[in-house]
Amino acid sequence: MSYRFRNIAILTTALAFAMPAVAFAAPSDRSAEKGERHERGPRKAKKNRKDKRSFPIKGETFMSHVSKRISKMEARMNKRLEMSKLSDEKKAAIKADFNKGSAAIRSAAQKAASDGTVTRDEAKAFRDKVREVRKEAREKHGHEGRRKGERGKGKRGKGKRSNRA
Repeated sequence: MSYRFRNIAILTTALAFAMPAVAFAAPSDRSAEKGERHERGPRKAKKNRKDKRSFPIKGETFMSHVSKRISKMEARMNKRLEMSKLSDEKKAAIKADFNKGSAAIRSAAQKAASDGTVTRDEAKAFRDKVREVRKEAREKHGHEGRRKGERGKGKRGKGKRSNRA
C-alpha cells in the first residue's frame, strides 16, 4: 500500500467521524428562536408591531399617536416639496390638500376616541378612512415619484447596456 493512498484513507476516515461531531457540538438556532437562554443571555423576541397593539386603547393615547403620525408625514412632505422642481402654485395646492386630508383624518380619530376608548373595530374603520384619504391624494397628485424615475422609467429602467443586443 502506498503512502499516498494510506494518507487519503486516514484523512477520509477522520473527516467522516469529525464532521458529525462538529455538527452536534454547535448550538442550535432553534433554541435561540424559541427564546431559550443563549450564551450572552436570554434572546428577546423580535418586536412585532401587532404584538404591541392591544385594544381597547385610551382615546388620548390614540389621538397622540395620530397627531404624531400626521406631523411626521407633514415634515416628510415639506422636505420632499423643498427638493422638488414643482411650481409654487402646485406646492401650495398639495399642502392645502394635505391639510384638508389631515383634518378629515383628525375628525375620524376624534370620532373613534369620543367615548374615551378606541376598540379594534373603531380602529379598523379609522384605518379605512386613512386609506381612502391617501388614495384620493394619490389619484389627484400622482404617486410616480417612488416607482418611476424622471423620464417615466420603471424600477428596472434602461441602463448602460440597453443598446446591446
